[in-house]
Amino acid sequence: MPYEAQLAKQYGVSAYTVRKALDLLEQRGYTKTLNGKGTMVLTPDQLNTKQSLMDFTTKRDALTYLYSLQLMVLLSYPVAAYAAPHFNENDLVVLGDQIKKPGIALTSLFQMISKHLFLEPLQAIWHETSKITEWGFYFAFYPQGTDAIGQLNEITRRAYHCLRSGKSAEFAENLADSYRMILASVQAYMVKQYNFTEALSVQVPSRDSIK
Repeated sequence: MPYEAQLAKQYGVSAYTVRKALDLLEQRGYTKTLNGKGTMVLTPDQLNTKQSLMDFTTKRDALTYLYSLQLMVLLSYPVAAYAAPHFNENDLVVLGDQIKKPGIALTSLFQMISKHLFLEPLQAIWHETSKITEWGFYFAFYPQGTDAIGQLNEITRRAYHCLRSGKSAEFAENLADSYRMILASVQAYMVKQYNFTEALSVQVPSRDSIK
C-alpha cells in the first residue's frame, strides 16, 4: 500500500487518521506492516473473516453492505430505463468486447452505464451506493470462487444482449438479477459459514417488486 503520507494527501486527512485506519485493518487481519516494506495487503482467510464478523462495528458494516446491494437491485430499473436510450452503436461494440474478457463483466457494464447517467441525482445515488458495495468484495467473489463469477458473468452478458436488441425492460431485469445474485449468494454464505443470521433481515427483492 502507499505510505501514510501519500494516503493522507490522497484522502485529505491527517497522518494520524491514516495510521489509526491502518492499525484497524491490521487488527482485523487484512494487512500486515513489515519493517522496510511498509503495509502489505493480505489475502483474507477464514479465521480472520470469522473473527471480524464477531466485531460489532464489522457487523454493522456488513449489514450496511447488504442493504446497499439491496438498493442496487432496486435502482436497476430506473437506472437502466434512463441510460439505455443513450447508448450508441460504438458504446455497444466497446462494451461487447469488454465483457468477453476475463474478470467480472458487471464492472464493465456498470462503468458504461455510469457514463450515460446524465441525471445527476440518479448518478450520485448509483455511484455512492456502489462505493459501499466495495466493502464486501471478499464475500461476493473470493469464497465462492470461479463458479460464482461465471454465473454472474452469464447474467451480465444476458443483460448486454437485451440492451443490444433494444429490449430495455429485459435489460433492466437482468441488470437487477446481477445484483440480486450477489446479494443472495453473500447472504447465504454469511449465514452458513459464519452463522451471521442478522444477514437474513435484508430481503432479496423479487423481480415483481422492482417493476
